[in-house]
Amino acid sequence: MDKQRLESILEAYGAAPRRWPASEREAALQASARWAEEIGGIEAEARAIDAALARSTGPVVDAALRDRVVAALSAVDRAATGGTTGPRRGLRPAPRWGLVAGLAAACFGGYSFAALLNADLAARRYEAAALAVVQGYDDPTLDVPSPEAHR
Repeated sequence: MDKQRLESILEAYGAAPRRWPASEREAALQASARWAEEIGGIEAEARAIDAALARSTGPVVDAALRDRVVAALSAVDRAATGGTTGPRRGLRPAPRWGLVAGLAAACFGGYSFAALLNADLAARRYEAAALAVVQGYDDPTLDVPSPEAHR
């Protein structure tokens, strides 16, 4: 790597090697060690800029400016999509978690009701078989009247 490329890297990416392009990082570190005295001023300036950027806060955006930008982008979007308000092709709509949760709750409720109903039917079958045995039927699988019919 030549000195001019190292200077370009320092000016573009700053003094921290972790920000330098990975493909050139090793060569830039070697070049930096080789030309330490010659590029010392550029490196010091890059460190000062890095420090100033680290201390700075993000830009403060005026609410009115933000609203104008959003309105302008919305107008451009409406013009580009022909005024349609639905999702554009290629974009997936955000999942409707309330709908998904409601569907899951309905499925769970249905499953629970079916399980309870099945348990009730099994208990009635057991009662019918027990009644058949008590009444002297040899085969409990015969069509036996329900216990309510004997009351």
